[in-house]
Amino acid sequence: MRWRVAIALLATSCSVRHPLVVNGEAALYEIPVVELESAIGFYERVLETRLERATIDGLDMALFPEAVGGASGALVKGETYVPSRDGTRVYLRVASVRETLARAVSAGGRVLYEARAVTPTAIVGEFEDLEGNRVALIERR
Repeated sequence: MRWRVAIALLATSCSVRHPLVVNGEAALYEIPVVELESAIGFYERVLETRLERATIDGLDMALFPEAVGGASGALVKGETYVPSRDGTRVYLRVASVRETLARAVSAGGRVLYEARAVTPTAIVGEFEDLEGNRVALIERR
């Protein structure tokens, strides 16, 4: 249900002004996968969380926990969902980029961009997941 509400907000955010909607603000992210169960295990281990399996609009998904007032996301298996290191980068907020990168490597992924402070208040890093997706991490201090 929450996905339908978020999609409805996205569909209207460009033409309707609403005090709770900021045009261009991230609302949803979808990470393409081929092997959904393997990807679920990888992300649950790396992010130390549980994903909720769902079928939405005929697509098999695993939903990430939704932060209050934040973007929500999912792993998605479907014909038009092709894992890739190229294209849009998704930044996932984590408590520690260094620790999360270490868990990604331990779970079978590989580091693409070592943890680095890019501003006085932000550390970023990137890893490649088991499906070949480039996923970026951000830690706010």
